[in-house]
Amino acid sequence: MSMIRESERLERLALRLNPEKDEHSEVLRKAVDYVIGFNRRGLERVEDAFFPWMKQHVSKGCKDGKVVAAFSTIIDHLEEESQVISKMAGVMSKAVSADAHNPNLNREVASASQKIAKATRAMLKRELTYLMPTVANTVPESEQNKFNNRVITMLGVFDSRLHLVHMHEVVRGTKNKMEEELWKEAIPSLPRSLIPHWRRSLYLPKAGVLDF
Repeated sequence: MSMIRESERLERLALRLNPEKDEHSEVLRKAVDYVIGFNRRGLERVEDAFFPWMKQHVSKGCKDGKVVAAFSTIIDHLEEESQVISKMAGVMSKAVSADAHNPNLNREVASASQKIAKATRAMLKRELTYLMPTVANTVPESEQNKFNNRVITMLGVFDSRLHLVHMHEVVRGTKNKMEEELWKEAIPSLPRSLIPHWRRSLYLPKAGVLDF
Protein backbone atom coordinates (compact mmCIF):
# COMPACT_ATOMS: atom_id res chain seq x y z
CA MET A 1 0.00 0.00 0.00
CA SER A 2 2.91 2.31 0.71
CA MET A 3 4.44 1.55 -2.67
CA ILE A 4 1.15 2.34 -4.41
CA ARG A 5 0.81 5.62 -2.53
CA GLU A 6 4.37 6.76 -3.20
CA SER A 7 4.28 5.73 -6.88
CA GLU A 8 1.15 7.80 -7.37
CA ARG A 9 2.82 10.74 -5.66
CA LEU A 10 5.86 10.30 -7.91
CA GLU A 11 3.62 10.36 -10.98
CA ARG A 12 2.04 13.64 -9.87
CA LEU A 13 5.44 15.14 -9.08
CA ALA A 14 6.87 14.23 -12.49
CA LEU A 15 3.93 15.91 -14.20
CA ARG A 16 4.36 19.07 -12.10
CA LEU A 17 8.09 19.56 -12.62
CA ASN A 18 9.63 21.57 -15.46
CA PRO A 19 12.13 19.29 -17.27
CA GLU A 20 14.09 22.33 -18.48
CA LYS A 21 15.11 23.38 -14.97
CA ASP A 22 18.25 21.75 -13.59
CA GLU A 23 17.02 21.89 -10.00
CA HIS A 24 13.86 20.08 -11.03
CA SER A 25 15.94 17.32 -12.61
CA GLU A 26 17.68 16.84 -9.27
CA VAL A 27 14.34 16.78 -7.45
CA LEU A 28 13.09 14.07 -9.81
CA ARG A 29 16.25 12.03 -9.36
CA LYS A 30 15.92 12.17 -5.56
CA ALA A 31 12.25 11.26 -5.72
CA VAL A 32 12.91 8.24 -7.93
CA ASP A 33 15.80 7.17 -5.70
CA TYR A 34 13.47 7.24 -2.70
CA VAL A 35 10.45 5.53 -4.29
CA ILE A 36 12.43 2.92 -6.23
CA GLY A 37 15.82 2.77 -4.53
CA PHE A 38 14.41 2.60 -1.01
CA ASN A 39 10.70 1.82 -0.92
CA ARG A 40 10.46 -0.63 -3.82
CA ARG A 41 13.75 -2.28 -2.90
CA GLY A 42 12.52 -2.83 0.64
CA LEU A 43 9.33 -4.39 -0.67
CA GLU A 44 11.34 -6.71 -2.93
CA ARG A 45 13.40 -7.91 0.04
CA VAL A 46 10.26 -8.68 2.01
CA GLU A 47 8.60 -10.44 -0.94
CA ASP A 48 11.70 -12.57 -1.54
CA ALA A 49 11.27 -13.94 1.97
CA PHE A 50 7.49 -13.78 2.24
CA PHE A 51 6.44 -15.76 -0.83
CA PRO A 52 8.58 -18.85 -0.05
CA TRP A 53 7.56 -18.62 3.62
CA MET A 54 3.87 -18.70 2.67
CA LYS A 55 4.33 -21.67 0.36
CA GLN A 56 6.16 -23.61 3.05
CA HIS A 57 3.77 -22.94 5.90
CA VAL A 58 0.52 -23.26 3.97
CA SER A 59 1.62 -26.62 2.51
CA LYS A 60 2.47 -27.69 6.05
CA GLY A 61 -0.74 -26.42 7.66
CA CYS A 62 -3.30 -27.29 4.97
CA LYS A 63 -4.33 -30.90 4.32
CA ASP A 64 -6.26 -30.15 1.13
CA GLY A 65 -3.84 -30.79 -1.74
CA LYS A 66 -5.94 -28.83 -4.23
CA VAL A 67 -5.87 -25.75 -2.03
CA VAL A 68 -2.11 -26.04 -1.59
CA ALA A 69 -1.60 -26.42 -5.37
CA ALA A 70 -3.85 -23.45 -6.15
CA PHE A 71 -2.14 -21.36 -3.48
CA SER A 72 1.29 -22.21 -4.92
CA THR A 73 0.15 -21.26 -8.43
CA ILE A 74 -1.10 -17.87 -7.24
CA ILE A 75 2.22 -17.16 -5.55
CA ASP A 76 4.11 -18.18 -8.70
CA HIS A 77 2.08 -15.65 -10.70
CA LEU A 78 2.65 -12.96 -8.06
CA GLU A 79 6.40 -13.58 -8.17
CA GLU A 80 6.34 -13.18 -11.95
CA GLU A 81 4.34 -9.96 -11.69
CA SER A 82 6.75 -8.64 -9.07
CA GLN A 83 9.68 -9.31 -11.41
CA VAL A 84 7.92 -7.33 -14.16
CA ILE A 85 7.44 -4.41 -11.77
CA SER A 86 11.09 -4.61 -10.72
CA LYS A 87 12.18 -4.40 -14.36
CA MET A 88 10.01 -1.32 -14.92
CA ALA A 89 11.42 0.24 -11.77
CA GLY A 90 14.99 -0.54 -12.86
CA VAL A 91 14.46 1.02 -16.28
CA MET A 92 13.06 4.15 -14.65
CA SER A 93 16.02 4.48 -12.26
CA LYS A 94 18.54 4.05 -15.07
CA ALA A 95 16.75 6.59 -17.24
CA VAL A 96 16.82 9.23 -14.50
CA SER A 97 20.47 8.58 -13.72
CA ALA A 98 21.62 8.42 -17.35
CA ASP A 99 19.96 11.44 -18.95
CA ALA A 100 18.48 14.07 -16.67
CA HIS A 101 18.13 16.45 -19.63
CA ASN A 102 15.93 14.15 -21.69
CA PRO A 103 12.92 16.38 -22.55
CA ASN A 104 10.62 13.38 -22.37
CA LEU A 105 11.99 12.10 -19.05
CA ASN A 106 9.23 13.54 -16.88
CA ARG A 107 6.49 11.98 -18.98
CA GLU A 108 8.35 8.67 -19.04
CA VAL A 109 8.69 8.67 -15.24
CA ALA A 110 5.04 9.63 -14.81
CA SER A 111 3.93 6.85 -17.16
CA ALA A 112 6.15 4.23 -15.52
CA SER A 113 5.01 5.30 -12.04
CA GLN A 114 1.39 4.95 -13.08
CA LYS A 115 2.02 1.45 -14.46
CA ILE A 116 3.91 0.41 -11.32
CA ALA A 117 1.12 1.68 -9.06
CA LYS A 118 -1.53 -0.09 -11.13
CA ALA A 119 0.37 -3.40 -11.21
CA THR A 120 1.15 -3.22 -7.49
CA ARG A 121 -2.50 -2.47 -6.71
CA ALA A 122 -3.53 -5.57 -8.70
CA MET A 123 -1.03 -7.69 -6.74
CA LEU A 124 -2.28 -6.31 -3.44
CA LYS A 125 -5.90 -7.10 -4.33
CA ARG A 126 -5.04 -10.71 -5.11
CA GLU A 127 -2.99 -11.06 -1.94
CA LEU A 128 -5.79 -9.68 0.23
CA THR A 129 -8.38 -11.83 -1.54
CA TYR A 130 -6.56 -15.15 -1.67
CA LEU A 131 -3.34 -15.21 0.33
CA MET A 132 -4.11 -13.43 3.59
CA PRO A 133 -7.27 -15.45 4.44
CA THR A 134 -5.44 -18.70 3.65
CA VAL A 135 -2.45 -17.76 5.81
CA ALA A 136 -4.75 -16.65 8.62
CA ASN A 137 -6.57 -20.00 8.57
CA THR A 138 -3.58 -22.33 8.18
CA VAL A 139 -0.52 -20.69 9.76
CA PRO A 140 -0.39 -20.30 13.58
CA GLU A 141 -0.24 -16.72 14.79
CA SER A 142 3.01 -17.48 16.59
CA GLU A 143 4.65 -18.35 13.25
CA GLN A 144 3.28 -15.17 11.71
CA ASN A 145 4.81 -13.15 14.56
CA LYS A 146 8.13 -14.90 14.07
CA PHE A 147 8.12 -13.86 10.42
CA ASN A 148 7.28 -10.26 11.35
CA ASN A 149 10.30 -10.18 13.66
CA ARG A 150 12.42 -11.74 10.93
CA VAL A 151 11.42 -8.94 8.54
CA ILE A 152 12.31 -6.26 11.09
CA THR A 153 15.72 -7.86 11.62
CA MET A 154 16.25 -8.23 7.88
CA LEU A 155 15.41 -4.58 7.12
CA GLY A 156 17.43 -3.21 10.00
CA VAL A 157 16.43 -0.73 12.69
CA PHE A 158 16.70 2.43 10.57
CA ASP A 159 14.78 1.11 7.56
CA SER A 160 12.15 -0.55 9.75
CA ARG A 161 11.39 2.77 11.42
CA LEU A 162 11.02 4.48 8.08
CA HIS A 163 8.78 1.73 6.72
CA LEU A 164 6.70 1.97 9.89
CA VAL A 165 6.15 5.66 9.20
CA HIS A 166 5.15 4.73 5.63
CA MET A 167 2.60 2.33 7.08
CA HIS A 168 1.21 5.00 9.37
CA GLU A 169 0.94 7.49 6.49
CA VAL A 170 -1.11 4.95 4.54
CA VAL A 171 -3.40 4.17 7.48
CA ARG A 172 -3.88 7.84 8.23
CA GLY A 173 -4.65 8.52 4.57
CA THR A 174 -7.44 5.93 4.49
CA LYS A 175 -9.37 7.87 7.16
CA ASN A 176 -10.80 4.52 8.14
CA LYS A 177 -11.48 4.21 11.88
CA MET A 178 -11.28 0.40 11.76
CA GLU A 179 -7.83 0.53 10.12
CA GLU A 180 -6.68 3.04 12.73
CA GLU A 181 -7.87 0.77 15.54
CA LEU A 182 -6.11 -2.22 13.98
CA TRP A 183 -2.96 -0.10 13.75
CA LYS A 184 -3.15 0.67 17.48
CA GLU A 185 -3.68 -2.99 18.31
CA ALA A 186 -0.84 -4.25 16.11
CA ILE A 187 1.84 -1.64 16.87
CA PRO A 188 3.13 -1.30 20.45
CA SER A 189 2.61 2.05 22.16
CA LEU A 190 6.32 3.00 22.31
CA PRO A 191 7.01 2.93 18.54
CA ARG A 192 3.61 4.55 17.94
CA SER A 193 4.61 7.40 20.22
CA LEU A 194 7.83 7.89 18.21
CA ILE A 195 6.10 8.09 14.82
CA PRO A 196 5.96 11.95 14.79
CA HIS A 197 9.69 12.13 15.61
CA TRP A 198 10.64 9.53 12.98
CA ARG A 199 8.41 11.27 10.45
CA ARG A 200 10.33 14.53 10.92
CA SER A 201 13.81 13.03 11.20
CA LEU A 202 13.62 10.05 8.79
CA TYR A 203 10.59 10.19 6.52
CA LEU A 204 10.38 13.84 5.46
CA PRO A 205 14.09 14.17 4.55
CA LYS A 206 13.57 11.36 2.01
CA ALA A 207 9.89 11.46 1.08
CA GLY A 208 9.38 15.20 1.44
CA VAL A 209 10.81 15.68 -2.05
CA LEU A 210 7.54 14.24 -3.41
CA ASP A 211 5.76 17.36 -2.13
CA PHE A 212 8.13 19.71 -3.99
